Amino acid sequence: ISAKNPTINVRMPGEALSDGALGTQIRVKNQRSGRTIKARVIGPGQVEVAM
Repeated sequence: ISAKNPTINVRMPGEALSDGALGTQIRVKNQRSGRTIKARVIGPGQVEVAM
């Protein structure tokens, strides 16, 4: 999982809860906090959340 804006870039491990095509939103579980969030697929094995 990555979250970024022009001044910061944060990466953390996560687990996709479903498959998703490039550009689609999927639910992802943050493996550190256990929280489930929605993220946009940006590549194989990569998602991004808006900040």
